[in-house]
Amino acid sequence: MKKLLIYTILLFPFAGMAQSEDNSPLAKIPNVFSPNGDGINDQFIVHFDTTFQVKYVKITFFNRYGQIVHEREIPEIALKDNPLSTFYLWDGTTNAGVNVPDGTYFYILEYQTNTSTAEKTGTVSVLR
Repeated sequence: MKKLLIYTILLFPFAGMAQSEDNSPLAKIPNVFSPNGDGINDQFIVHFDTTFQVKYVKITFFNRYGQIVHEREIPEIALKDNPLSTFYLWDGTTNAGVNVPDGTYFYILEYQTNTSTAEKTGTVSVLR
């Protein structure tokens, strides 16, 4: 009896970042970070393609119960001052500044560039 094997290939161009075919060509989004204060991978950072001018960024993180734990919107003026198109979006705390527990969080990332508007969804694991 033959078995069908299906493989998924993930590329890791940067530590903690997975890139796949369905990933937006405009944004590289991490799937794990460790906000434990050791200076290594402590923040959720999105890297946008530098050939596009990012005009708007908003991200909302939800816990497993669907409750918003953190929300951030970056104004256009702040985006203009970032030629590297790299944006720190979360430090693993709630909007009230309390550390979230280890676990997997769902996010909705909305952004607009000079050529398109997109909404990406996914999950990120917080490991302290």
